Amino acid sequence: MESKNHWKGLIKSLGRHIDPEKEDQIECVKIEIENKVRKILKLVKIVDQGNRENRMKIKSNLTLQIEDFHERYQSLYSLYEDLRGEVRKNAFKDKSTSTSETIDEKPESERRMATDESKKMVLRKGDVQGSASILNSKIETLFAEKRNLEERMSKEAKELKRKNSELEGQILELEAISEQKDDHFSALTKTLEENEKGYMSRIEGLEAQAKESQLQINNLQTQKGDLEQLLLCKTQEGSSEAEDLMKQVNFLQLEGETMRSQKAELELQLEKKLKETSDYLIQIEDLNENLRKQTLNEQWIIEEKKGLKLQVEDLQLDVNSLNNEVHQSRIEKDELQRKISELQTDLSNKENQLSSQIASFEEHVKYLNTELDALQNERNRLTFELET
Repeated sequence: MESKNHWKGLIKSLGRHIDPEKEDQIECVKIEIENKVRKILKLVKIVDQGNRENRMKIKSNLTLQIEDFHERYQSLYSLYEDLRGEVRKNAFKDKSTSTSETIDEKPESERRMATDESKKMVLRKGDVQGSASILNSKIETLFAEKRNLEERMSKEAKELKRKNSELEGQILELEAISEQKDDHFSALTKTLEENEKGYMSRIEGLEAQAKESQLQINNLQTQKGDLEQLLLCKTQEGSSEAEDLMKQVNFLQLEGETMRSQKAELELQLEKKLKETSDYLIQIEDLNENLRKQTLNEQWIIEEKKGLKLQVEDLQLDVNSLNNEVHQSRIEKDELQRKISELQTDLSNKENQLSSQIASFEEHVKYLNTELDALQNERNRLTFELET
């Protein structure tokens, strides 16, 4: 019975030395640290798994967990120091205030129990410090790996920036070539417009000549009417003169019939030439339509250049994201270079096709010029024959 009361007294005495609230805080912090360690080890195992976005989230979470663990460890260490100071302070206070009370209650045994409890506290602190030291070592290793990864990512980012600059230079060259093509196309369009104006002027000249021929025919018909009227007058004056005049009238009638036949033939030729002129106008319209199509092709090339610029901007965004993921960036860089090569090949093919079509149009315009010159010569010849 006395032994039982003695142990109860010792436990009660030690309980006064330790703040139960702080002891609970220590236990909670220890549990939180153990949970943090398990989370950190789990994240370390899966840090290189999944896609780029997931890996970035895992690395960010791992950094936060490590920083939180460091704060928890500092808090635990501070609690142990506070608890140790309170035990010493309370033990000294209890010893000074209850010396007279404990002389008859076996003070040697009580002090021995207090000493043993203090040793246990020191051992527990040593265990925690050892675990914390191991975790600190792991944390330093993780930070070293993080620094190495950042250095590698920085080198890769610089290399990709250099290659991006080279790609931008190539795009500038393509833009310069495209501008030269645009200037050549504008000059060709201007030449075609001038030729079209020349054709319209020639057609107007032909129409004016046709009107002039019609006026001459009308004058001849008027003269014929005047002669017929004169013949009537002369018939009344005398029969002999009438016979002569009748002969003249017959001759003039024959001549008029001949002239009417020539007029009809000239009108047919004029209609034929006008039809040919209309055909040429249709061909000119077709050429204009082809030019409009070529203009659309040029606009498509410009849109493709804009697409290339957008792809370069996307590449710059990829370079920034490579600060967090090197391996994925290499794959994206290779894919982008392949696409740019394909686009450059397509652009070159389109430019070759455009050059071929422009050359074909120039040849066709020359042919139309030759045909119109021949038409003008034929028109001049017919006008000359009509006048003679």
